[in-house]
Amino acid sequence: TSDVSHTYYEITDVIGFSKFIFYKGTATPLPVNLISFSAHCQNSDVTIDWITATELNNNYFILERSNDAVLFSEVAKINGAGNSNTMISYQFVDKNVISQAVNYYRLKQVDFDGKTTTSEIIAVQCNSLNENFLRIGSSENYISLLFNSPISGKVNVQIFDKIGRCVISKQYEGDDFSTILVDKQNLTTCIYTILVTTANGNLTKKIALVK
Repeated sequence: TSDVSHTYYEITDVIGFSKFIFYKGTATPLPVNLISFSAHCQNSDVTIDWITATELNNNYFILERSNDAVLFSEVAKINGAGNSNTMISYQFVDKNVISQAVNYYRLKQVDFDGKTTTSEIIAVQCNSLNENFLRIGSSENYISLLFNSPISGKVNVQIFDKIGRCVISKQYEGDDFSTILVDKQNLTTCIYTILVTTANGNLTKKIALVK
């Protein structure tokens, strides 16, 4: 859009925190450069993580939740860093999720002058399995997923690194199997989150790898 009286042009991408303002040919830095925004189930709770590369005039974030991706309500208000040129990680644990349903989340970033920018929408569904359903082991080349009783059907395994990136995503299928071996040769020293999803629900576990 353009405003002739002030001679500036504004281009806004509402999918993420990608707001560019050009004034008299000079680019103004992004208010927030959001490089990661993710959510995952942890038992019956949802952990939401986001990372900023830079922040400019950032007062606070409002985390919002919805059950239809249309009407959102505020879950939490988290202070921003104001101005920062270093990577900052944020995390919030939502303990009031809607069980057995899809929960949608988005971030609203608010500047000190009251201007706001809204992130993309992410979704997560939590059908938690019993904590004892799964044990995690590790050998030289594999991560072992050990089920407390044989299972059948499809099992999805996702492994996330410490900044929320999915580094492994695989699907396994069979009858009456109790162990899954996941090749870890491409993983580095890190604390990983493992998300296992079956027809009966899902479960997250953490594992620390040292190489």
